[in-house]
Amino acid sequence: FALRLQHADHYVRPRLALAGNAAHTLHPLAGQGLNIGIADAVELAEVLLAGGRDPGRLSLLRRYERARKGDNIAMLAAMDGFKRLFSNRSTPLAWLRNGGLNVTNRVAPIKHFFMRRALGLGGELPRLARAPLSGRRAGAVDVFHLIALLIPLTALFAYVNLRVFRLPTAIGLMLVSLLVSLVIIGLG
Repeated sequence: FALRLQHADHYVRPRLALAGNAAHTLHPLAGQGLNIGIADAVELAEVLLAGGRDPGRLSLLRRYERARKGDNIAMLAAMDGFKRLFSNRSTPLAWLRNGGLNVTNRVAPIKHFFMRRALGLGGELPRLARAPLSGRRAGAVDVFHLIALLIPLTALFAYVNLRVFRLPTAIGLMLVSLLVSLVIIGLG
């Protein structure tokens, strides 16, 4: 399956919403597809929770599309630009590219801007992505940080399961779901 840039013209129709890779795909540079997919899911959940009696009405689902489409197009364009920039062998372009990277690395505000965007912490984040899971104690973990913690733990569990336990995939996934639930309960 070829990895290429794709983007749906419309994310929503009555009673239908596309999110994540169903709405957009991009080259897997820096894991940004996962970040924008998670942001899509969180924004869609937020819109649906506020939906009242008819969460499938087009006017409601359009809120989700308006909230996510701009950021997604910007990230898709940036990642496509990086792919093209780094796959080009032109010497003058390489000088410009390397000079730009050096400036970005040396100028802290520019560097921090790109770092925050790459971590999924910049731009217009859904309220649920900004809010801590628990307001009861200081330093509570937000949704994105929780996911960032659980993904490597899930991958580690999958590797250990494959090498040591050799449990069937369904049982392994149930155990990972249980682990995620326990972490969320523990943080809540």
